[in-house]
Amino acid sequence: MELLEKLNLLRGTFCEKEVELRVSQFKEIGSGTEEKIFEELCFCVLTANYSAKGGILIQNKIKEGFLYMEPENLKSCLKDLGYRFWNPRYKFIVENRRLLGSLKGIITSNQSSFEKRRILVKEVKGFGMKEASHFLRNVGIFDLAILDRHILKVMKEYGYLDAIPKTITAKIYVNLEKIFLKIADEFGKPPGILDLFIWFMEKGCVDK
Repeated sequence: MELLEKLNLLRGTFCEKEVELRVSQFKEIGSGTEEKIFEELCFCVLTANYSAKGGILIQNKIKEGFLYMEPENLKSCLKDLGYRFWNPRYKFIVENRRLLGSLKGIITSNQSSFEKRRILVKEVKGFGMKEASHFLRNVGIFDLAILDRHILKVMKEYGYLDAIPKTITAKIYVNLEKIFLKIADEFGKPPGILDLFIWFMEKGCVDK
């Protein structure tokens, strides 16, 4: 069965209801306080090469601690929670505190989503193209692709890619994203929402 056929079977099901719920939660974060937006930024720093479930667990444990915990305490907390990338990411979180007060302005500006992503990749420690796209989706901006290894594997499995590049530069990411945007257009959903449908199709759940 083709990818779009499988995805279309999810319309009107529990999956779509879960996706709609998650989308409303993302919009709520994006319209919330600068502090909540920063917590989501920290979640996206932590989930690179890590599981969403693990990142959610850590986020729920630390919460506003991302904003004020002393570096050594934050490091110890991440280690105690079993987070194996505690170094250097606790340092990233502490350094990213300098962005408090500017994040809401970035995500609500009139700039294109691609420009917002470019700024985030430049300014946020621990962000590449995927992480910045993930963060923007999680604050209610849905028109970018989150090309993690699971999504790329699905794209290859269904014939959209011949091979998954071993190294993904910004230029390669944009080229891969163009393919994903075409899939999203055919499915009739923005790429950041298509991502959730694919995750449900593969994992049976909608995380973030």
